[in-house]
Amino acid sequence: MMPWDNSLNKDLQDTVYRHVLYTLHLDDKNATKFSLSTPKQIESAYRRILDPSMNTDETFLGRRIKQDIERVFDSMMKILEKGGGMVQGLAQRNGHRFLKLGGWGGARYRMSDEELKNMTLQWVLPDVAAVVEEERKKNFLEVWNVLGQNNEQLEQA
Repeated sequence: MMPWDNSLNKDLQDTVYRHVLYTLHLDDKNATKFSLSTPKQIESAYRRILDPSMNTDETFLGRRIKQDIERVFDSMMKILEKGGGMVQGLAQRNGHRFLKLGGWGGARYRMSDEELKNMTLQWVLPDVAAVVEEERKKNFLEVWNVLGQNNEQLEQA
């Protein structure tokens, strides 16, 4: 049995990529920057994301790691109950829509903007979250200034 499965591996990869995108604009010497430019930087990025002090039960990745490890123990108990034999559906990897509808296919669920925002924020380390918030404020001020200038031009016309 393997608690670190493909789904958790994908969660980790997506988390690293998200951090790289959020810090792309930072100078290479900035300690907050995530980069995948060299093997050493790739190792550093993954180590930072997997740092146990950052991945508590409150973080998305921390919850997923804990969930997958606990699932192994549940699976072991089911196997023991069956006397070591195969347990139907235990390793089924068909996905949540298959289970809900009893077959393949089904409607895709589109997240609301609020759900998407909350999901994105769960995947960001604190130092990167500060960078993201700073960029949002900077972009807001730039847009505000442009709108203010346009309003002045409109009033003059």
